[in-house]
Amino acid sequence: MAFKRTHLAVDDADAYCEAVSGLDIRPRVLSPGPARVIQDSLDLGDVVIRFTRWRGDMVEEYQVPPDWLILGFTIEPLIWSGHQLTPADTAVLTPYQEGIVSISKRAEAVEFAYAKPAVEATGLCLDTIHGDRLSTGRLPHFPANRDVVDWARNVVYGGFGESETHEIREQLLEHLAGRFSPTASVSGVEWGTQKLEVTHAVMELIDKHPERFLTVAEISATLGLSERWIRQSFKATMGMNICRYTRESKLRAAHNILTQGAHSVTTVATHFGFNHLGRFSQYYRDRFGELPAQTLKRA
Repeated sequence: MAFKRTHLAVDDADAYCEAVSGLDIRPRVLSPGPARVIQDSLDLGDVVIRFTRWRGDMVEEYQVPPDWLILGFTIEPLIWSGHQLTPADTAVLTPYQEGIVSISKRAEAVEFAYAKPAVEATGLCLDTIHGDRLSTGRLPHFPANRDVVDWARNVVYGGFGESETHEIREQLLEHLAGRFSPTASVSGVEWGTQKLEVTHAVMELIDKHPERFLTVAEISATLGLSERWIRQSFKATMGMNICRYTRESKLRAAHNILTQGAHSVTTVATHFGFNHLGRFSQYYRDRFGELPAQTLKRA
């Protein structure tokens, strides 16, 4: 999966307005001196994670672009459309929605932005999600907003390869699906399909080609079942998401090759999509109790 990291640091409101894509932003500085904005993002195409830090007194008017849904998590307090947001609050922003963010001295927030295809892949209908509202307290899949922020920070600033970015996207989609009740219907044939049978079919596809990373969309097309039903069946049966199982399958295949002693750790890791060697070694040790180099040495 193609992904892009960007870093933006500007001391001028006009430069900030010109540099930021996605949201239609119109910032105004309220006090003399520079208004510094620092933004780091990870763009996965149809899902974007964005950290923004504001320094100075300013007001930011915005409009959400068409066909995008944004969840905003507060790190440092700010005022959003008249609401004083604290680190316990989450804002839901829907297409074309306009609003105003007021910053006094400093503020910080993280956003999860979902394009319409990503929203629909969870079984949700973007047109039925209501914006301009807040939610507080515990969130599905994450114990609290602080944990959402910590997870997102590790994702944005961590070194990840292709297989990890697929898993990140799946976690973001699961998070979105957990927050809203799906409105898309699932056919009676799909609901009648046994979850265990679906899970076995998914496992067989993944294990057959461990060097690849099969997306849920590809699995859905192969099995002729909806993505939502596949995710639900697999998670209910295995207690993990499909991306996690894919990583486990890749690790098992890598272990089998390393025990033969014919290829280097780097060659094996790269073959199975682990472009970050240190992270591969960590996953491998967690799974097999030793480093891949130790397995190779014993071969």
